[in-house]
Amino acid sequence: MKDKMKKGLLLFVGSLLLATTSCVQKSGDDTNGRERSFTFCYYDSAYGSSWIDAVIKDYTENVNKNVWINTRASTDNEDARTKIKAGVGTFDLYQIEVGMFNNQDYLEPLDDLMDTDLASVTANFDAADQESGVKVKDKIGANMISFYTEGDHIYQMNQTSGTGWNWAYNQDTLDEALGAGNYQLPKTTDEFFKMGDDLYSKGIYLTAFPGSDTKGGEYTRYAYKIWFAQRMGLTARDHYFKGEVLGSDGTYARDEEEPKMVTDNRKAIEDTYQVVTKLCTPSSNGQYMHNRSSVFQYRDVDSLLYGAKYKGQTVPKIAFHYVGGWLENEVQSYINAGTIKDGQNIRAMKMPVISSIIDRLPTVNDDATLSKVVSYVDGEGEAPAGVSEDDIAAVREARNLIAELNCREFVIPKSAKNKEDIKNFLAYLTTKRAQRIAAKACNGTNTLPYGYVPTEEDMGFKLSNYKKDYQKLSQECQAIDVSNSDNSFALFMNIEWCTNSNGLTITIFNGTAQPLDKIYEATYGKLKPNWKTMIAQYKNRYGEN
Repeated sequence: MKDKMKKGLLLFVGSLLLATTSCVQKSGDDTNGRERSFTFCYYDSAYGSSWIDAVIKDYTENVNKNVWINTRASTDNEDARTKIKAGVGTFDLYQIEVGMFNNQDYLEPLDDLMDTDLASVTANFDAADQESGVKVKDKIGANMISFYTEGDHIYQMNQTSGTGWNWAYNQDTLDEALGAGNYQLPKTTDEFFKMGDDLYSKGIYLTAFPGSDTKGGEYTRYAYKIWFAQRMGLTARDHYFKGEVLGSDGTYARDEEEPKMVTDNRKAIEDTYQVVTKLCTPSSNGQYMHNRSSVFQYRDVDSLLYGAKYKGQTVPKIAFHYVGGWLENEVQSYINAGTIKDGQNIRAMKMPVISSIIDRLPTVNDDATLSKVVSYVDGEGEAPAGVSEDDIAAVREARNLIAELNCREFVIPKSAKNKEDIKNFLAYLTTKRAQRIAAKACNGTNTLPYGYVPTEEDMGFKLSNYKKDYQKLSQECQAIDVSNSDNSFALFMNIEWCTNSNGLTITIFNGTAQPLDKIYEATYGKLKPNWKTMIAQYKNRYGEN
């Protein structure tokens, strides 16, 4: 049995006096002449709502003609979660972008949904779309089933895309600045910074971050967490966030007297922090982060990647942007308005491998060799002579990690009406047909993560290079939940890879972060004073695990 906790839950104080409504009406709450209805409250994010309209239209016309689905757009995730827990509101199904763990008293179990055979849902589809012998849990996958299981039940169904964040880049900008065919995409962080130097000499910044964003759009902090995972190795990283250290017997165990995992991994923390400070801190020789980053909103950074002006002013371009697969959807309105030039060659690439990884690779001695190993694991050329298979495997793992937040779920409140219709609708969303319809309505972006990969034949239009890149990355890379959403120990103890993890870019850029030689002391010092007491509190609440 597993008990899990979400970080956002710690912020929840149970207030019932809410000044605003979490969902605003999109269509009337009626049955439209059907026998039954339910209301679906979704979070209106960068992917938009066209895909929701499209799948609902297909479902109510071709799957279940006895039910009508009313839709409402949510404007505030936390407000929606508060209403669910308070048992107020009239909404029967939520697509919400905050975790809903430890809310069993307010949510409908979804175990029977997971065991639903899609044969019953797809019976009226064309033969090519019929699916028999495949259950909803098969589409969701064992990892997500495990992730969302609390005790003996599952109360949430994932709608996180699985593509995570990667470095998008404007190939036209790179070609113009560096010369088409005269450069290679950076495979290591040292190469990333070298390209940044070359770009700066041409009046272009490597990247930017939205320093004024207050709604979670500052994504570059997730890149730092991937670099930390690369530097540690995924197994060691996972044990770090469980407070466990490797003993002389080769096994991991938690030290309950002090946060020894920080001490044992001091070098990895400092190495990662050094990369972050280099990326973000202005210097007399130039800088990699756009000099106006502290005033940008996230859509400003989107636009800068496309070379747009900022508030009517011409400002330096950026070549890279750490963002997700929704980028093109986010900027489409600017393209339609003519403020962003259409037809630019926006691409996405895998994470550069942190150069200091060689500290744990006995047979890789310099960055040039590391770069050749990265090329080899990418399928280019041969492995450098003398590099061990273990070191190649470590680089392969590091190269193929992407950051994800498993924070977008479907949940059914216990107060919902017509729950069987809702579960049938959720089962439908996992079908090949629903995923295809949703992707087509979202301009070829796959918004439902249940195994379907959009094709140009299915979409009826050409997929952009950016969408193709993201498809490839999602198939080749392993997404890790950088928020540790299923790690109750890390959340309870508030363990991060360093003490400046929240708003890290902003504090470094503004010069108020801990200096490199103090980051270990700050990280250790934050956890040490209350470590033993908090572990006792954790065990009292969650048991021995």
